[in-house]
Amino acid sequence: MTAKHQIKGYEYQVCVYSTGAGLYSGVILVTSRNGVTLSPIIEIPTLAHFRAERAAQIEADALALELIHTGAIDALLPLEDTILRPVTSTNA
Repeated sequence: MTAKHQIKGYEYQVCVYSTGAGLYSGVILVTSRNGVTLSPIIEIPTLAHFRAERAAQIEADALALELIHTGAIDALLPLEDTILRPVTSTNA
């Protein structure tokens, strides 16, 4: 798992997993949007499979950046009003 990245209000991590056939694939874990924690965490898998773990990580990182910078990530995330928000004294 990579370190948390924060870009344009989104916080995410990238993980790589073995597909079992000697190949690797990546997944993007979106943990928050505009400072609001997403619960549950949104998982966005990559479609490509690679022989090298590092290649799968690069692919997932590139996909995350593309989705965020084009705005396409919003179609994959829940609407703002359906996100569970932490309870504070101002919204309790």
